[in-house]
Amino acid sequence: LSSCNVKVLSVDKDSSDSTYLMSLPSGWQGEIQSADGRGLECIIVQGAAELADGTHMDRLHYLYRPPGDRTAPIVSAPKGCLVLVWEATPH
Repeated sequence: LSSCNVKVLSVDKDSSDSTYLMSLPSGWQGEIQSADGRGLECIIVQGAAELADGTHMDRLHYLYRPPGDRTAPIVSAPKGCLVLVWEATPH
């Protein structure tokens, strides 16, 4: 991952489910993926991002990937963006 700032908002002490803000600087390239066995949800709070399949995500666009799904992760933020991320284990 290229350098980015991560602010942890919450972590469940029992399941380790977490919520955090990722600030991706202009020109960022990398891959936002969930940990194994966890679902991933993202909302673009500010700016825009690109998925691996070329899909463009603007402000307030939502992304969900169920546990084990590795398709089309967020891979770049040409002009930078702020992303709210949830990682959770299925219940």
